[in-house]
Amino acid sequence: MCLRCFKTFTHSRPDVKLRYQQKLFLTWLLGNNSLIEIAKKSGKHERTLRRWFKKILEDKDSLLLCSSSSLFIQEQPIGLAGHTLILDATYLKTKAVVLIARDLNKVIGCKIDQRENYQTWSLFLNELKDKIGISSIKIVVIDGKKGLIQAVKDVLGERVRIQRCLFHIHLLSRVYLTSHPKTQAGYQLKRLIHQLFKIKTKASMSRWLISFFSWLVRYTDFLQEKTYHPIKRTITGKKVWYYKHKKLRSAFNLIKHALPYLFTFLDYPGTPKTTNHLEGGVNARLKELIYRHRGLAFEKQKILIRLFLQSRM
Repeated sequence: MCLRCFKTFTHSRPDVKLRYQQKLFLTWLLGNNSLIEIAKKSGKHERTLRRWFKKILEDKDSLLLCSSSSLFIQEQPIGLAGHTLILDATYLKTKAVVLIARDLNKVIGCKIDQRENYQTWSLFLNELKDKIGISSIKIVVIDGKKGLIQAVKDVLGERVRIQRCLFHIHLLSRVYLTSHPKTQAGYQLKRLIHQLFKIKTKASMSRWLISFFSWLVRYTDFLQEKTYHPIKRTITGKKVWYYKHKKLRSAFNLIKHALPYLFTFLDYPGTPKTTNHLEGGVNARLKELIYRHRGLAFEKQKILIRLFLQSRM
């Protein structure tokens, strides 16, 4: 206050105002409240919030987030969390895919790319090695994509064990066998796959393997049954044959190829046997946020993705 004219003055604090605007922005971007609800709670007009949020999205720091496709944690995972790596990818409707890596506690890295294949996973894993250093990794939990399995072996080496996600095995087998298989072989294989979730010791694993190979011995001839196509012919006019039980063979091949990676978790107590740490805790919420802000341009959605995953680190 001026002692002569008795006028009062207030010091402007742009930093405080900016922090308040950023707080409201993150509440809108990563929370469950709509813009109208935030406007009512904050006492600001909706147009004011739109102007603030647009300015934040177009800020140079936001543009920097948008330009980079990779994000990594700063510190190195420790303890049991540092021995286990969970990898998964989630697809966006904008024809992009987010590759995510996490330990047992938090997300440690992510990368936005156009597709999921061997090349993208190899680049991502090499970046993880360079940025964080994941030499302590002993086991990797994955969904079982061929490109991902090969990338893990090539980048991390044969010393790293692989655990296939049992939930993905269950889902894929249900696609092949349906909920109500029409053959006895399909019904029994479906029961065997359901029993995978109950295996907690090596003794129960041995019993399951005996049951599986007994099923295979019993239905080997059944799986080999063939028939001729009623119409199709080869160039020379011969009939074209195919396996009668293609879906059942697909379910069997799914288990056969996954067999070396089904029970790795038994050798490392505390290791998850599914990728649910990512599927439920990260991917589901990320897709929900993308859907809620589906009006944003893809470049702005990349900011949303990075800010959300950064909050999980």
